[in-house]
Amino acid sequence: RDASGTSFGRAARAARVDLIAGVPVSGTLDPSVVIRIASPIPEVVEAVFVKEGEAVHEGQALARFRTSAVEPAALSAEAQRRLAASDYERMQNLFKEGAVSQRDVENAEVSLRAAESGEALAKKKLSESTVRAPSSGVISQRAVDSGDRVKDGDLLFQLVNTSELEFAATVPSEYAPDVRVGAAVVLAVSGATNA
Repeated sequence: RDASGTSFGRAARAARVDLIAGVPVSGTLDPSVVIRIASPIPEVVEAVFVKEGEAVHEGQALARFRTSAVEPAALSAEAQRRLAASDYERMQNLFKEGAVSQRDVENAEVSLRAAESGEALAKKKLSESTVRAPSSGVISQRAVDSGDRVKDGDLLFQLVNTSELEFAATVPSEYAPDVRVGAAVVLAVSGATNA
């Protein structure tokens, strides 16, 4: 009751709270890691498996190139390597019997090494026909569609790692004295999309 006898209801207990005052800033929040995924070969994109904004894991297939040219080449290179290995083995056996010279064995070995190299290159091209995510993240840009013909080095996708972000902002000059290294920062993110 006050001095006039008027009742005000119940009393409340006072509580102590910390007020947060700070420096108002606005800026951009960007991923710290951005990976540009380029075409390893000049070819037609046969299929694209991901969309912009899609989360992917390391090793996941993102796109596949047409393999009609590289698949037969890989099979042919494998057959040539098997034939060269067989010839080399036959030459070694003939050399032991004295039927061929050391030079013939060396030539067969050179042919085998060349065939092994050709097979490795053909298999590499075949494996490059499927583009895979080099790390986990989110597809921030998709620059190709099925049926597109790309050149070696053309952008296919851009992949970002959103688990670690960088904040860049400018501080109004009147607040510059209030900014200190190690001071706590509270961010309110607006305009964020669920990507």
